Amino acid sequence: MQIYFTTTIKASIDNKENIKSLLDHLQTRGHKVYLRTKMYELEDSKKGYGIDLVPSDKSVDKLTNIFLQNQKRIQQADIVICEMSTPSSGTGYDIAQAILANKPVLILCNKNYKLSDTFAGNSSKRLKSKYYNNEDIISLVDEFLHETKKMLDSKFILIIPPEIEQYLSWASHKKGVRKAEIVRSAIDKFMEHDIDYKKFIVDINK
Repeated sequence: MQIYFTTTIKASIDNKENIKSLLDHLQTRGHKVYLRTKMYELEDSKKGYGIDLVPSDKSVDKLTNIFLQNQKRIQQADIVICEMSTPSSGTGYDIAQAILANKPVLILCNKNYKLSDTFAGNSSKRLKSKYYNNEDIISLVDEFLHETKKMLDSKFILIIPPEIEQYLSWASHKKGVRKAEIVRSAIDKFMEHDIDYKKFIVDINK
């Protein structure tokens, strides 16, 4: 799986060992892990994570490029994992973008901290929040990955004409998103305007 991992600099320092153990575990299991934020305390691991370094001059152009790269990685990722023991507008924005992109999201919070009610009370089926300690963080993430894999594996073969395949290939390359995301987005829009289907959903839930 491609995993987009996001957290705050403070969390990466306060929970350094837990996060490093988790990231090493994920990579050992063959997952491709990208980190959103500059984690000063994690750089010495030299594990080849896709670390985005914040430039010292923080020029608008460079920060914009980092923002766009992070958004692209969210779109490309299979899942998003966020260590949210300390609040951050940046990580909160990442989570919101991931939910809008229909990505499964796992929010982790150290048991010594309290997760924001905004996330704890979110009822999205694609959003899970878990409190962890030093002993169970890896098992909680593995459980989430197992559940998510079953959901992602629910696929079917779609036979499409050459012109649609050509467009999907072009759009995937041009926009930096997977073909499946483009198809899913189109279906979501079709469902949104399908009055008959909405009536069907109402009937089966009576």
